Amino acid sequence: IQFTEPFKVTAAMSKPILTYFDIKGRAEAARVCFHIGGVDFEDRRITGEQFGKMKGDGSLPFGQVPTLEVNGIVYSQGNSIARYAAKAAKMYPEDPLLALRCDEILDVCNDISGKVGPTIAEKDEAKKAEMRKALSETILPAWFKNLNACFKKIDGDFFCGNDLMVCDLTAAGLVGWLSSGVLDGISKDVVANSAPDLVAFAGKVMAHDKVKAYNAK
Repeated sequence: IQFTEPFKVTAAMSKPILTYFDIKGRAEAARVCFHIGGVDFEDRRITGEQFGKMKGDGSLPFGQVPTLEVNGIVYSQGNSIARYAAKAAKMYPEDPLLALRCDEILDVCNDISGKVGPTIAEKDEAKKAEMRKALSETILPAWFKNLNACFKKIDGDFFCGNDLMVCDLTAAGLVGWLSSGVLDGISKDVVANSAPDLVAFAGKVMAHDKVKAYNAK
């Protein structure tokens, strides 16, 4: 399918069903893209109990969410779904080099999230505290310092210039999450101290008219 303009669901295709928990996490960028693109989709938000049942009955291709069902076929992987939604909304670059940059930022954000994930799953509180200390003091600052340096080379308000793209939604979401103070043992200033330009960037993303309209609905 080639998207030449934001697409609409037609009688020939079923309404896309985006399934994830009732949190922002790995589905929020796709949700925002669909909203901005005017795509009629079902935002299916599930509980942990429902997730367990879906995982047990084999309805999740890789045993995880988010998933996106289109025409009866279930697809997975957060970044893949986000790219699909972004292309539908014209929020993914057509220029190959800008697309490369967009993918780079999406994958870097995924790498950073992957550093935090094991600490959420860790049950040993002492070990979790030790892992979070390393994240807050060395690991996350190093990653965000490099990402900040990458952003400073860009001529524009966002990672691909002055047009808001899916990578900006993902990066701003990551900055917001790690700056919220919800993760015990990780300083809410971890991004601000190592990547001040990214904090300002995230503020611009959240202040974007179309993002504000989504958050206000």
